Amino acid sequence: MDTIVIKQMPWSGLLLLVYLTTVVRADELPLGDPFQPSISGCEVVWQQDLVELPKTVPHYIAGGHRFSQNFVDFFKRLGEFTPEARIPPLEHWVVRNDTEVYETESRNLNVSPVTGSMIYCYRQDSNNTDLKEAPSVEEARAKAKKLLMELKIDLAAVAFDGVQFTSGTTTRFDRALGKIVKTRSSTGMFLPRLYEGCRSNHGGIRIDYKLGAELTDFSICWRDVELMGRRKIPSREEIAKQLVDGRGIVMMDSAQNAQKLMIKKISVIYREAEPFKKADTVEPVLLIKADAEVNGVSADCTIYLKLQ
Repeated sequence: MDTIVIKQMPWSGLLLLVYLTTVVRADELPLGDPFQPSISGCEVVWQQDLVELPKTVPHYIAGGHRFSQNFVDFFKRLGEFTPEARIPPLEHWVVRNDTEVYETESRNLNVSPVTGSMIYCYRQDSNNTDLKEAPSVEEARAKAKKLLMELKIDLAAVAFDGVQFTSGTTTRFDRALGKIVKTRSSTGMFLPRLYEGCRSNHGGIRIDYKLGAELTDFSICWRDVELMGRRKIPSREEIAKQLVDGRGIVMMDSAQNAQKLMIKKISVIYREAEPFKKADTVEPVLLIKADAEVNGVSADCTIYLKLQ
């Protein structure tokens, strides 16, 4: 293992740095607190099997995205939306002339080119006993790939490996068996968008299938981006120094005042605005998964570091 021990600055200096870090990075890194290692120093240990990071990664200027007419028409047909089903968007939404909103009793469609976002929803009748249970994870994955190809979305531009799936169950009366049974009611997934192989936190595609393998939810956040430049990935020594200098944002209070950090995983993720919000940039940050040891007790923690 690689071990780096760095002594901390005096407490008054740390307080100043923490204050400055909070002010400068509050809008750029996730909500959390500046990481505060032990005042006596912090030992940073790296696991041997960590994946090597690239030397540099791109960062982008971001804008909206005008979805193709074929893309929008696919969901208009799926939801059987007529011109009469079109309604005005809510006043607080980010809109422009090409924003489209459709709504019926059980379905709705919102197309927002200015934010590069779109969502289709179908409120399925879960009491329909004639429908088969929702697809399995593998069946849902296969259906999602087929759907994206039909929509002309490059499969190489989204992550399928290591994706977290969601599932739901319900109880129904099975007429063939003559009894109430538990059945799979939904299977869903979020497929992150990839920027040079690195995942986005909000850019990507959400797909849900329910009873009868019906597509009940499809949302996409896919902004147009223009290369602004490239960010350098710091060395392990530089990362360790940034951590003990309080430049990271930690998501768990139990990691504060750590005497030791065992870094178990490190990767680059891209941060961008949530769907249906305007974004000016798409920025890479380091995502660090670690064990923080405080007074002999270890706790999992997540730390974010901005790339300069």
